[in-house]
Amino acid sequence: MRKYSGPLYLENCLHKISRKLGNINDLKVCIGQEVFPESVLAKIVREGAVFEINAAAELSCEPSEVAGFLLKKQGEKVSKGEILALTPGIFGLLRKKITSPADGVVESFSDESGQLLINELPCVERVYASVFGKVYSIDQFSIIIEVRCDLVQGIAGFGCEASGNIHVSENLNAECQSKIVVLEASPSLEMLIRAGETKIAGLITGGMEPEIIERFLGKEISVPITGNEKIPYPIIFTEGFGNCCINFRSMEIFRKNEGKSALISAATQVRAGVKRPEIIVTQNTDLTALLIDEADKVFQPGKKVRIIRDGCFGCCGVIENLPRSGNKMFEVRIENTNDRISIAAENIELLS
Repeated sequence: MRKYSGPLYLENCLHKISRKLGNINDLKVCIGQEVFPESVLAKIVREGAVFEINAAAELSCEPSEVAGFLLKKQGEKVSKGEILALTPGIFGLLRKKITSPADGVVESFSDESGQLLINELPCVERVYASVFGKVYSIDQFSIIIEVRCDLVQGIAGFGCEASGNIHVSENLNAECQSKIVVLEASPSLEMLIRAGETKIAGLITGGMEPEIIERFLGKEISVPITGNEKIPYPIIFTEGFGNCCINFRSMEIFRKNEGKSALISAATQVRAGVKRPEIIVTQNTDLTALLIDEADKVFQPGKKVRIIRDGCFGCCGVIENLPRSGNKMFEVRIENTNDRISIAAENIELLS
């Protein structure tokens, strides 16, 4: 017997989510306190970046000459865009200047290298709950919130985290702004671009061809670990790569929750410590105990599975043969191509 480890589709369940913290400056909640999507859990201090400026190159002079053009001294505060150094030019023309890349402090300057360091000021950020729930635990690294929710796990995701109201739509229009948009069919590249212009909060779809998502990301996809892509909104695939629609069970959950508040996390990890992208639709109700039982399922010939490794990641197939004595590899026939591969149990998940 092997415990089912595929994507979860759960309704009215208890689930715990983690809100990551940095250096806590002001904790706003306590254990047992009920929270709402707009609730501020804590204020944290983010250390500013350090900007290294090659002042000699920027001013087209020798490193030893830079000091004569500096308008700010070490330790002085500067504002973003403020002039840090200025050359006299020729008859007041062709003057070269350096402006501050951020609000900060002049950290140091080197006569030998001509390098100028600007230390960005720390900023205070608010950590929002983004869900209806109750504070379950607090430590120095995170706040755990227990939520009653409908939970749908995906196969792959790109981008970070977002929250908004669920909106099931066949196209993108003004109504999609600030919403978590659910598109049952695969979107085109033009639709992805238009979604950014519409300023949607996030996108959930069955899947899309690798070349489309790569063109949107501007780089080749890295399936093993995702979640840090710099894109206008997060994207979650519920089925995998290819032109596929969202499965019926997930669509039922999304349609039932039309207009309700949701939190989506696109971060994905398919190797050690598997992490799936999640869509969490929380309910504004009292939290009571609810056990989530996962049925044990057996890998048997004829069972439909999905591949969760790099080579055929997201492909579906059927188990042909079980491992023989001394061998831990299953033989799986890939749908559509009928190719047969040998694959370990930890790299497949049951679909039926």
